[in-house]
Amino acid sequence: MESAAKMNIYKNKAIVYCRLSRIPDASRGILSLDSQEFAIKNFLDVNGLEVFSVTKHVGSAYSTEQNELKQLLNQSRNKVLFVYEANRLSRNVNNFEKIWTICRNRRHSIGIVSMNRIFSYDNHQDYDDLRELIKVAEKESADMGARISRTAQYKKSIEPNWGLKRNEMGELVENLSEQKITRLIQLLGRTGSSVSEIRYLISEVGKTEGKDPFEIVEYTKGRSNIEDVVIHSNLPFPMSVKDIEETLKIYEVRKRRSRWSSFDINIVLASEEVKGSVISIDELSDDFEFLNTRQDVDMETNESVQEWITIWYHPLIGLPPHIRLPTGMTLPTIATTLYIPK
Repeated sequence: MESAAKMNIYKNKAIVYCRLSRIPDASRGILSLDSQEFAIKNFLDVNGLEVFSVTKHVGSAYSTEQNELKQLLNQSRNKVLFVYEANRLSRNVNNFEKIWTICRNRRHSIGIVSMNRIFSYDNHQDYDDLRELIKVAEKESADMGARISRTAQYKKSIEPNWGLKRNEMGELVENLSEQKITRLIQLLGRTGSSVSEIRYLISEVGKTEGKDPFEIVEYTKGRSNIEDVVIHSNLPFPMSVKDIEETLKIYEVRKRRSRWSSFDINIVLASEEVKGSVISIDELSDDFEFLNTRQDVDMETNESVQEWITIWYHPLIGLPPHIRLPTGMTLPTIATTLYIPK
């Protein structure tokens, strides 16, 4: 560390620069912008220096030009640019050389707090030492990028096709959640699809809290009971690919780690249709509660007379796929318990 007497020439001339390449992940132990600022200001206070300005930036120092920093340095003279570590200044040797040129022309030195050292703009050895530190940081970024790329390529190579997943044994099995999304897209893209089923699937694979329920405005034309229309209507026409994309976006239905694009949706619409229900009895247990199988018994002979299935019915969801109503029986318009002859 330079002597206190020499440091005093920098009084009132400290530029505090804090940088992150992205929003930090606490589990990785990355210093936040605020913690960098705290450490730098504590260093300045201990050494009797005062702050001239504070700049915080979120962005890469490996693949970008850091024009904000260069502009800041060009707009002032005779300051010391303080960063916590050398790699907060830059991770690109060519870009560092541009920053150093500006510092030399504008008479700015560079302080690295973690090293307890100031690199003077007019000292060639300081330039060489700092350049070597930036060179190391550049290699670290390049190596990290290569590792991330290899990992991403490997994961992509073993990732199951859409609609499949790997179980605990590593075997490919059906991914019911993704099959529901496929069916939802196919229902949206064709005439005659059940609005009730569409709304149910959206609630299963998307986020509906605080959002308006799915409905087609055209159904309300000339109808007095809008609720009845929503419950019992079907799509009068297929939705366009753009409308499907917007619907999936509204309800935050994801394609694994990304949003659905028109290209992705077109592939699903052109694929083989998912037949029947993709909703298992277990998953429907909250909405179709099979309480028991009711059985009427002749009290004298103790013989069974008639068996009944007891279910919890909701008009927005409809009946389970394996249940058939007896001839002449109609469904209620409100949620209730139904007894259906077995």
